[in-house]
Amino acid sequence: MPQRESSLGSKTRKRELAHASSGTTNGAGRDAPQLRVNVIATTEIRTIAALRTAAGLAANLGAQITLIAIELVPWQLPLHRPPVPVVFLERKLCGLVCEAGILGEEVRIQLCLCRDQPETLRKVVRPHSLVVIGGQNRWWLRRERNLEKFLTSLGHQVIFAEATPRIRLHRQAL
Repeated sequence: MPQRESSLGSKTRKRELAHASSGTTNGAGRDAPQLRVNVIATTEIRTIAALRTAAGLAANLGAQITLIAIELVPWQLPLHRPPVPVVFLERKLCGLVCEAGILGEEVRIQLCLCRDQPETLRKVVRPHSLVVIGGQNRWWLRRERNLEKFLTSLGHQVIFAEATPRIRLHRQAL
């Protein structure tokens, strides 16, 4: 079962998981590699694209992948009680790692419950990190591009992984 880590100030709580092919365990007691490829979770399709890109980078660089998911908690709720249960969010993130096809490599998952996404990213992502963000290169989809600009302004190296939308085939009634 994941262990709750100390809070990152009064406005952020962080939970960590380590996902390996053998299952889910807590990440304590291991020596972490020096180089880390950070993936910022966005939507399911875009996060899977970013995880696949990060897996290739991590294999070539001998790095560890860290999936960072930020869940905003409204001010009306206590920080430790988000609107979506933490267990559900953790299962969803582990499912995204599996769906991305990352089985042999180890992925560290950080789920951050917070009030302020930019401030949390400043605290969670190490300075001058390698960050992968999944998205679609469309002029009307600016959220991921704005996130990319923000992280670049903090001094991070950001890689934008192009996500292809899933094509759904509908059967026509005969």
